[in-house]
Amino acid sequence: MRRLRPRRPRVVPDLRPGLYSVVALLFLLLPFLLLTTSIQKLTGLDLGLAGSAGELAPMPPGPIEAIEIQLDNGELTLRSARRTRDVTASQGDVTWNEQHLPPRNGEMDLDGLQQALLRLHALDPDRERVLVVPTDDVPTTRVVALVDAVRSHGGELLFPEVVLGGAELSSHAMASPEPAPEVTP
Repeated sequence: MRRLRPRRPRVVPDLRPGLYSVVALLFLLLPFLLLTTSIQKLTGLDLGLAGSAGELAPMPPGPIEAIEIQLDNGELTLRSARRTRDVTASQGDVTWNEQHLPPRNGEMDLDGLQQALLRLHALDPDRERVLVVPTDDVPTTRVVALVDAVRSHGGELLFPEVVLGGAELSSHAMASPEPAPEVTP
């Protein structure tokens, strides 16, 4: 026989209390995770940045403190500051050496310059920076040829970091007190 009673609807359990507890747990964990984690990737970059006055970042200490090349109408002047290693010298004393390379056949003596730079590179192979100071009337093509000659010799890197500057960047001009330069032929 058939029952005449209507069927009772099936009761679906209420899931809201469980969902509320999960949402409450997320609201508790979110501030904790935000305060204890960092979105920064911990990597180190080796950057050399100029200071507030625009000066160059210091080079690591070595036998050669500074190398600069001045260009004036084809005449090259190579100056190098060598660390004094005499027993009577105090720490930080440098000796400035200056070499003049007159033009050959109306062109810059880039071969003589590269030979002098090779000698300096042999003294301090870790030195990478050379300051090139052209006068205002030097054509750009000469400056580019000079920079190319300073950067590489025979397909190998010589001084890869060439800094173009004026007299205000010249370390020879900024040296205080300036010792008398030793002139080498």
